[in-house]
Amino acid sequence: MRYLAVLFLSVGFLWAQELVSLSNGEVGVVVDKATGKFAIGDMSMRPVVDGYPNEPAHTHFCVKVNGEVFSNEPSLSASPLVIRDSAQVVENTISMVWYIGESRVWEKFYTLDEDSIRKFIYIEMVFYNADPSSTATVGFLQFLDIKIGDNDNPTVLIPGETFQGIERRFILSQMPAYWTLFSDYGDTNSFLGQGVPIGRDELYADLLIFSDVSYIDTVHWDYVALVRPVDDLGMLIRWNEQDVESYEFYIVGYYYGLGYPDAEIREIAQKLHPTKLVIGSPYPNPTNGGTSIKVQVLDYPQNISADIFALDGSFVKNIYTGKAEVGEHNLHWDLTDDSGKPVNSGVYVVRVSYGKGRALTQKVVVIK
Repeated sequence: MRYLAVLFLSVGFLWAQELVSLSNGEVGVVVDKATGKFAIGDMSMRPVVDGYPNEPAHTHFCVKVNGEVFSNEPSLSASPLVIRDSAQVVENTISMVWYIGESRVWEKFYTLDEDSIRKFIYIEMVFYNADPSSTATVGFLQFLDIKIGDNDNPTVLIPGETFQGIERRFILSQMPAYWTLFSDYGDTNSFLGQGVPIGRDELYADLLIFSDVSYIDTVHWDYVALVRPVDDLGMLIRWNEQDVESYEFYIVGYYYGLGYPDAEIREIAQKLHPTKLVIGSPYPNPTNGGTSIKVQVLDYPQNISADIFALDGSFVKNIYTGKAEVGEHNLHWDLTDDSGKPVNSGVYVVRVSYGKGRALTQKVVVIK
């Protein structure tokens, strides 16, 4: 994980826009910290979503909950989302969280380090039903203003069909497994981007529309596509509404990036390594009488281990080992070592391990 070098070319502007970014050296994503709008491109600053690398203003999403539509685009006639956590980088992920009542909506972007999918960003939407007494009916919609290099209206290649400048709508059984967009189709050196409409649980979208941006950039749910000219290509993806029981998640997503994946779709889904949990800052910190670390488990229960280390890497104490259910957990450290003796003043590291070799850390300052 590293910030894109190009972002430092216009530092003043970027700070004003409050952008965060992520790259694996081949593809990058930049996200507006306050709105969750994003853009994607390559390391030569060529965009595959309009706005890369310094103006992520040409995307939005909507989530429909029990018939009411919420959106991160304020100009839409939809209910406002309430920010819980603005966009931030955690390992190979940019993540942002909103409240809808007590329930939560995540927007996530993953860089993918496996060679077969290294040129793709995985874009994921998550709804968590925090209502203990009610089932929620939930669906997602995503809009993107596509721009391949300097071409606002690239050629689209769907398996078995090539088209340019004409609106297209795909539903249900007609849904293509993937699509490819060329700046100039037929030129083997032309810049291209590709998308794959699949979620982590292989939940395909139920609607995919290629249309003129002027027709669909204000859509917050339903849209009827016609056959008409396209001057500025935009894309709309919608996932069916589903019932989400109390304390359950509804997760959808798709891949978008450069070139072709060197793997089957099923293999791509299996290789995704999403963030499964988040740890908060220890509190109080600094401390002289104990501290608590909040661990939030996402997606599904995790086997975790929470250990304290000295700054030189030496082991101090294990404060938790076991299975943690989905939700928030407070882990307490009483400032003693593994033998029960009080530790000395200094800086210590809380390391929460999970999955296959994955871990998150926070520092604690102990003052005696």
